[in-house]
Amino acid sequence: MRFYDVDFGEVLVDDVNIKEYDLHSLRQGISMVMQEPIIFNYSILENVLYGKTDATNDEVKQACELANCMEFIDSKDLKFDDSAQGLIGEMKSN
Repeated sequence: MRFYDVDFGEVLVDDVNIKEYDLHSLRQGISMVMQEPIIFNYSILENVLYGKTDATNDEVKQACELANCMEFIDSKDLKFDDSAQGLIGEMKSN
C-alpha cells in the first residue's frame, strides 16, 4: 500500500519500482486484509460495498467467493439481491 517508503533496496511490481506508480492508482489496485479484521455492524453487502462503493451485485458476490465466505453466507441463509445500488445511496447519506 506504500504507507512507508523503504530506506534501502526497492520494492518491484511487475519489475517496476513501486515509487514510479501513481499512489492513488496503486492503492486502488491493492487490497489489504488486517490480521484482526474489523467487521462493521452492517450487513455483509454493506461491508463489501465499504471497500468499493460502485460494486455491482455480481462483483460483491465474486468478492465473497474470493474471500471464501460463501459457506458462512449460505449457512446463515443470506441471499444476494439487487439492493446494492440502493445501499450505496443509504451509505452516502449516512
